[in-house]
Amino acid sequence: MSPRPQTILFVFCHPDDEVLWAGGLLCALPSLANTRAMVVILSGGGSSRRTEFEQVRQAAAYHAGVLLGGDLLPSTEPLPPIGTALEQGIQLLGIDPGDVDALITHSPYGDEHANRHHRQAYRELRAWTRRHSVPFGYASCLPLPFFYHRPLLRNLRRQGPIQVLNLSRCTPVYSRVRRTLDPLFRRYLDCPRYYLQFQIDAAAKRALLDGYNSVDVPAHVSGYAMATSSVEALYLFDDRALAPFAAAIESMAIPGVGDLFALSDTRLRLRSLKRRVLQRLGLRSGAV
Repeated sequence: MSPRPQTILFVFCHPDDEVLWAGGLLCALPSLANTRAMVVILSGGGSSRRTEFEQVRQAAAYHAGVLLGGDLLPSTEPLPPIGTALEQGIQLLGIDPGDVDALITHSPYGDEHANRHHRQAYRELRAWTRRHSVPFGYASCLPLPFFYHRPLLRNLRRQGPIQVLNLSRCTPVYSRVRRTLDPLFRRYLDCPRYYLQFQIDAAAKRALLDGYNSVDVPAHVSGYAMATSSVEALYLFDDRALAPFAAAIESMAIPGVGDLFALSDTRLRLRSLKRRVLQRLGLRSGAV
């Protein structure tokens, strides 16, 4: 009996957001072992983008997607309660919250243009995932300066056009006291555990964006660096959120050495051991 497929649910505010922030991943995930990607778009279901969204979904070939809401709202007007919309979307997809192995949404800073809808989505979906114990993460166009990133990868992995560039363990740069007292940092109190970065097929991503004919694509390309970026990245809040991606990464090929740093680790361990022995003997440690 094959294991249950790992479900990664991407929840974004507007049709074309899924392409800008995760289009390359959505194209690549269907080819990775035992992984299914689903998409919920929270608004724009009554706009001209409905047909375009479905055509883009079919071109990307991810598992399933739904487009909710009526007309697209200006960013100055809040979206309706996002948790309620998400539950409608999950029902239309035929899954339960317990089936979601990781939910990915917009960043707390609102992505490249600091969009208010995107910031709202982060806040409300972070709260919703906590209530329902759903693993959570967000897409980020940059590694954030509020976290230290300690690299964990020990080899290179790729499958087709997708390649893992970075998997890092995150810890806060600033103390909890400063992050609590300083309004600038309050939204970053909740430090993700992992940062995961991929190289993707930029041409395939651009082809998806071109599918949104009602959007001024040249203006998007001019105004969004992510429209042409060959790199996409995620912050993931815990081991459960990392798990479906880790399983996909594990299935990728390793073109070179399985552990590039094993020898370095051995030397470091020997150096540390020698230092401790010499310290106990009251001697100064030299170079190994």
